[in-house]
Amino acid sequence: ETFRDSNEDLDCAQRAASAKLLKDISLNASEKMKPTEKMDWQMSNWGIVLPLAFVSKFDANVEIKNCFVGVWEEGLSQLQQNCFKISIKSQSDACRLMISPISDIILQSLKGISRGGRIRASEAVKELADLSALASNNVGIVLINEIIGAIRGKSWEQKDKLLEALVAVTICCKERLVLEHQIALSAEGVEGDFESGREDELPLMKVLAVVYKQMNREDKHLRRFSAEAFTKIVSHFQEFPVFEQFSPQLLAFGGFGQLNAQNSNKSLGFDGNDTILQARIVEALSALWGTTLPWQKEEYSPLIVGDFARIFSSKMWNVRFELLRLLRSVLKTIWRVEDVLIGDMIGAVVSFQGLRDSKYTKVRKAALDVIHLIVTKSELKGQVKPFEEVLMENCRNVEDDEDPNVAALARKIIYIISSV
Repeated sequence: ETFRDSNEDLDCAQRAASAKLLKDISLNASEKMKPTEKMDWQMSNWGIVLPLAFVSKFDANVEIKNCFVGVWEEGLSQLQQNCFKISIKSQSDACRLMISPISDIILQSLKGISRGGRIRASEAVKELADLSALASNNVGIVLINEIIGAIRGKSWEQKDKLLEALVAVTICCKERLVLEHQIALSAEGVEGDFESGREDELPLMKVLAVVYKQMNREDKHLRRFSAEAFTKIVSHFQEFPVFEQFSPQLLAFGGFGQLNAQNSNKSLGFDGNDTILQARIVEALSALWGTTLPWQKEEYSPLIVGDFARIFSSKMWNVRFELLRLLRSVLKTIWRVEDVLIGDMIGAVVSFQGLRDSKYTKVRKAALDVIHLIVTKSELKGQVKPFEEVLMENCRNVEDDEDPNVAALARKIIYIISSV
């Protein structure tokens, strides 16, 4: 109680002394901590200390952290030996057993005003997710909603820890989120789409919306991390058609379409000079493309393929790499490219910004991945045929590339084209 009631922003010495005392008691008086044969573990002293130790071993204070790591390890060992009513074979088993008191401590920290407490709680949530301790209960959904509430509001240092926790628990609780999503849609009388007009109330959409909005923040690190987090979540929920909800402004930021990209960047708070953010947003578009419906593929593929050559040449290498991956994702899912577009597209792919980029292996490999797709995809072979000589010539330039993967793929493409 002394440790829990202390103010971590003011009472550092008191917290450290309390943590050390708990460690000493746990290690030197463990016999008095454990339950008897007729006692549930919750009624023992370990039942009080272990949930606190699990969360507090993520404390920013190294002395306190080390104390609680020791308490947790000793308590886990005792729990495995002396928990008579259930078998505890792993840390994951222990966390599932203690999920209620652990989550109570986490929720209290997330609702509090201490940034240190929120960061500590976020780290604890991430570990629970990594241990799959949240997948089979409702606690994960409760934590998701509380983390969303903690993310909203002003930016502060290390707020990305909350986003990291949100990504981990969202992915861990996928089955539960899907179920909650279906229940919400059924309540609206909608069968599996997002046309209810209340998308922001759907569990997954709430998660994506709050992550998406963090790309507006002034903090450059938070914007970048938000784009990365958004991609991770969308990549794990490809069965949900969310392209239409999030792609328009991201496409505009990437320079696609008739929308004024500069105005869009300003409205979103995007920094057009931040190439790391640009690359991550294009990566997010690739993930979003996996969620497209057939009519969306038909509507948006000419936009992306048509603008690719114009955008590609002016970008830094990391953005070009992601643009090539986006192009491949689009081409993989369509059966035809407009004839007026394919020449410019191929020209850009084999240019000095693409296949002939002498500096960046990742760019050359991504360009070859696009070429390999278009020479093997049956629906595109006829359109590509007039450009086979150009493709062969450029592939020969890299068939002896210093990177064995690039060289092997170039030789494979040469063989495919020459065998036709």
